[in-house]
Amino acid sequence: LLVVTTFSASSLRNMDMFSQQDPYVALELEDQVARGSTVPRGGTEPNFREEELEIRITRQNWSKPLRVALYDEDPGRDDFIGECLLGLLALTSLAPGGEGAVENTM
Repeated sequence: LLVVTTFSASSLRNMDMFSQQDPYVALELEDQVARGSTVPRGGTEPNFREEELEIRITRQNWSKPLRVALYDEDPGRDDFIGECLLGLLALTSLAPGGEGAVENTM
């Protein structure tokens, strides 16, 4: 089981022309999706309040990239803000016990 703690984002593209966007994080690994809570009016500098998202790691998917994506929640269809792909092997070797911080610029 991989637990990803989401903290914050900065300098995001603003996907809403007339109001502040409502961003959320989604983790995707093959057919699994873990969706975080929406930050209402989070704008371009949302604080995700250390929300933990879980993805199950198996023998079949451990070598696949983990997609970390940000979306703006909207009625009808959510807007894509950005993404990064992370190798799971690199994540598990960050520090003793597999704990560590990853910063990525989308």
